[in-house]
Amino acid sequence: MSGIRAEFTVKCSTKFGENVGIIGSDRALGRWKTNGVVKLNTNESAYPSWSCQVEIQGEGEVEYKYVILKGNRIKKWELEGRKNNRTILIERTEAGGSVVRDDGEFNKLPSDLVHQPAAVSEERTNGNVSVGDDRQQVARFSPSEGSFLSHLQKESSTSRSWRKRLSYIRALLSDPNCAAQNAFDPKSLNDLAIVVVYLTFVSSGQIACEEDGSHYRPNHHANEARKIEEALSQISNDQNAYLIRKIYPLLPSYRSEFTASVPLTRIRDIAHRNDIPHELKQEIKHTLQNKLHRSAGPEDLVTTENLLNRITAPGAQYSGAMDGCCSAIGFVSEFQIFYRELREFFNATDLDENLKELMQKEEPRKSSFAVLKEFLDLKSAGVKAIVQLEALLNLRREISYAMNDLEPGEVMQRVRLVDIQLEKFSFVLLAGINNTNLKWATTLHAMSLALEGIKLSGVQSVEAGSILSELKLVSESDPLRAKASAERCVRFCDDFTKQTAELFEESVKVVGGAFNVEQRAVSVFIEAEVRSTVVFQFSRLASWTMRNVRTLLGQPPWDVLFPGTATGSLLFAQSISEIPERELQQPRVVVLDRAEGDEDIPQAIKGIVLGHELPHLSHLGVRARQAKVVFINSEDATVFKDFKKGWVSNAENLVKLVVSLGVDSLSMEDAADTRAKEDSDTRDKVVIDIPDPVAKRALVVATTDVSKESAGTKASSAGILEAAAKENQDFEVPRGVVVPFSSFQRAALAGGPELDYFGILQGFDELSLAEKETRAEAVAATILYKFPLNQDIVRKIQGNFGKETLLMVRSSANCEDLEEMSGAGLYDSFANVPVSDRGAIAEAVRKVWSSLWTKRAALSRSQYKVPHEKVVMAVLVQEMLEAELSFIMFSNNPINGATNEVYIEMAVGMGETLASAEVRGSPYRLVYNTDTDRAEVLALASFSYSLEPGGGNLGLEKKAVDYSTVKMTTSSDWREEMTRRLARIAKFLEAHYGKPQDIEGVVVGETIYLVQSRAMVK
Repeated sequence: MSGIRAEFTVKCSTKFGENVGIIGSDRALGRWKTNGVVKLNTNESAYPSWSCQVEIQGEGEVEYKYVILKGNRIKKWELEGRKNNRTILIERTEAGGSVVRDDGEFNKLPSDLVHQPAAVSEERTNGNVSVGDDRQQVARFSPSEGSFLSHLQKESSTSRSWRKRLSYIRALLSDPNCAAQNAFDPKSLNDLAIVVVYLTFVSSGQIACEEDGSHYRPNHHANEARKIEEALSQISNDQNAYLIRKIYPLLPSYRSEFTASVPLTRIRDIAHRNDIPHELKQEIKHTLQNKLHRSAGPEDLVTTENLLNRITAPGAQYSGAMDGCCSAIGFVSEFQIFYRELREFFNATDLDENLKELMQKEEPRKSSFAVLKEFLDLKSAGVKAIVQLEALLNLRREISYAMNDLEPGEVMQRVRLVDIQLEKFSFVLLAGINNTNLKWATTLHAMSLALEGIKLSGVQSVEAGSILSELKLVSESDPLRAKASAERCVRFCDDFTKQTAELFEESVKVVGGAFNVEQRAVSVFIEAEVRSTVVFQFSRLASWTMRNVRTLLGQPPWDVLFPGTATGSLLFAQSISEIPERELQQPRVVVLDRAEGDEDIPQAIKGIVLGHELPHLSHLGVRARQAKVVFINSEDATVFKDFKKGWVSNAENLVKLVVSLGVDSLSMEDAADTRAKEDSDTRDKVVIDIPDPVAKRALVVATTDVSKESAGTKASSAGILEAAAKENQDFEVPRGVVVPFSSFQRAALAGGPELDYFGILQGFDELSLAEKETRAEAVAATILYKFPLNQDIVRKIQGNFGKETLLMVRSSANCEDLEEMSGAGLYDSFANVPVSDRGAIAEAVRKVWSSLWTKRAALSRSQYKVPHEKVVMAVLVQEMLEAELSFIMFSNNPINGATNEVYIEMAVGMGETLASAEVRGSPYRLVYNTDTDRAEVLALASFSYSLEPGGGNLGLEKKAVDYSTVKMTTSSDWREEMTRRLARIAKFLEAHYGKPQDIEGVVVGETIYLVQSRAMVK
């Protein structure tokens, strides 16, 4: 039966680098898997309309929703995050057919179409269907027709033997046609996770194998295993290595004795012995000998274990070893040998047995013998866990090096399985260390060993390697460095745990439901994946380090961005962008799981408690201080979780949040008898004066030839900085030019009456919030696609820079960088624009212009009562510097208000790390006291990634940071001198401008470059 062709259309305005996607319950829409999002398309004439066509395979009601993508990552879900869904009814016919759905506006759903999913048996990802925690059995699950799981379920119901199931997995992994026919994507982590869960349940007997009437000896199973491993080696990468490593122990051995034409012959000899009763001979013959030679499966190992227990039970009268009668080996001894052989076939032998075998065979190479023996001897002697762990890691290093030279085959399989067993044993050793009275030296050493093991197992190996380099240089004597490393370690563990839980919680539940697996087995699987890994034990060590380093430093687990008292109804949310408008009709104190970095703070929000670190001088931090929104963030996930747990029952109640500098930085209390102040927001009191723009004849002018009135504060400040750099040799300024306001105005008027740019701005502030968002999107689209761009602008920009230069194209509106309103992060800038690419320059200029009407910018102006018809945009184009370090500094301390202190935050790489909340972690935090000439380090950086220019791509890309190579971390002398140099510059500019300054810049080698200086917000 043919599928139904469905065409979806939605209107959505996006920023540069963003796309619109659709995700839903049907296979064609990704089955709610975030890596299955279907991207929509648009073009200059269609924008802001986006559309796509897909072939729906299911029938009945299909649920879906639209998302905004940044790269391949979902940045925003429509319709209250992941709650309400759109629906479409699919009615199938033999001839197929088509359906067209125009969904109107992104994030808007008519009230009569809102669908609240019921608590049914389906268990979908992303929270679209939920089932209570008190379930006693796995919900029965019927996979979507045409999905990989539905094919797996169907194949497993007809192919019930272990061999056939292995053969099916082999075909999926090695045959692209088979994979396509079964909707299996070997690159999909979700599909690989389903394979892991399925094989685990098959191996444990939760999904029972049965004979299928065919006759295939175990050598067929062994050969299937070899082919599966060959296929896995072809698809293995850093992202899926963790999953693939879990498949190896679930396969049978393909040693030469098992790939022989007639393997496991010992059981035949046992079944024909003359020293055991006839009934036992018949039982062995039918339940083991014949069964193994027809259709071997995991159930045979259970049968053998049960039989062995019977013949060795007290009172059992069977011949032992060397009975001298019918055989040189007694029945029990021979059966034990067979049991050992069968365990070898099922890869079920224990670590000690396998280590001794490697020693005997001199595998993986002759030089491995001494390392193997050392570990086995220490393990047998029961020495301290840390000593055993050192020897274990030494052995794993040896195995890792040796495996690089091994050819695929049985030796590779044998050695790899030992490495996996060593990883599991390291969990036991680390648990023992965690259960002792931890000391600094032992803990830091154990953390390094644990992380090296994690890296050897292929878990986030790049990030693990970077952290490992740091950990090896950390000590109790440098608590700030220990804190930064511990923060990164905890975040590494949190990210791994979250990703693993998300990956397996869905997979194990749907596989368990599809195959009617016991609830206990499902629960054990999920628990084991999260808590029975080396990462879990590593997280315990990292958490101990965090707690103790805070004690050493006298620091609380909370970080204050803006102190004060806020009263409002308590609200819990994932992020600000996911709070519905209806929840913001009264003063609010909000508890947020995450910040996105580019959001504005709605006027109803009076206080924020955030669940992760945030740079104080980030856009969000600056906006909070400007609006006097009380703001504190957690540096400890456990503390934040406990805080939420303690207050969740007070949701919607009136509370008072008190944030203060000091050890007891956070308190919250019930305020039922207090009335929230609705008129306390400073945005109601600020008067923003926007002067009329002054025209410039030239399309592009030098930074030194513009003023605030002709090109905005940011552009004019760049010119002032350039002039100041000639007076002060402490810093330099990158070359730059400006596309002034008048170029924007000419483009706005060039469209004539049909465009009517200024006409569509009228009455904006009288609109509802939803109408404002729609109007802002329309205005942004008008600028982006209908404003003509004079190509002389592009040519003049190119003429001011060298041919190989990369450009930073930045906003400079007449309503940003003001003392009363910073507008931090409201308008867009674009990095890594090649000067040789005319199209890229033109696109970047248009995007900067259109960012004047992003929703967040328009709504922020409305809150500050800025007249929209007066706002215009200039474009500051500067040579982009490939920063080694970026910084933001305030010439007065914004945290405590001290005028004799310069406050500095720095990060490795480009400055977007500091300005946004996209990269988790903390910056270098430095304070210089001008009275005492003292440079104080408040924190060392813990960001896991820097943002660097992408190779050949517009924008920036993430790169793991190794702080052991960064002088700002490793050299206290260099750090102190850099702090003094920056502070001198800050105070020079404060005097030069005549008021406290907010300064941005970069460090390249030993040279300090300034890219911006503006007045600190009042």
